[in-house]
Amino acid sequence: MATGPSPGGAVDEGELWGFVACLKATNRYAFAQAFGRFGVDVATEWGRNGAELFNPGQRKYTGRPAVPREGGGARELGTVEEFDLFRDWHWFYRVQMAGRTVDGFRRAMWDMARLRVRDVGETPWDGPAEPPTWTVPGPEGPRPARIKDVITSERGVARTWSRPA
Repeated sequence: MATGPSPGGAVDEGELWGFVACLKATNRYAFAQAFGRFGVDVATEWGRNGAELFNPGQRKYTGRPAVPREGGGARELGTVEEFDLFRDWHWFYRVQMAGRTVDGFRRAMWDMARLRVRDVGETPWDGPAEPPTWTVPGPEGPRPARIKDVITSERGVARTWSRPA
């Protein structure tokens, strides 16, 4: 019989919260409409370029939510039990409607998609454990090929990166 995760178990950082941090940094009004007015914030701010949220091994931006404390400040959520707040229909509906009705939220999704395509393109073509086999000309001589050197369209990158292994 399968069981769910332990209520006190840790939850990994998620991509939604990396996106929300980017939204907060680039469009505070859209962030306030979609998340801030419900008392939700991000635990780690986007900063200048999202470097603190970037997971280089998986080429994605991840983060965690934060909620206000009674005495002031914010508390980062990190356990399954705390994340259950976001697993009910209220939050599903809020995020779905933000995508439909908050113009800045919708535009930020495209901006994040462009960032992801750029970051995927910078991924080395060869695996990290293998010696480079493909090289391309560079300003200082041949360099290891990246995905964007081999797959040259955004559609091709999206198809390659989104299909199951």
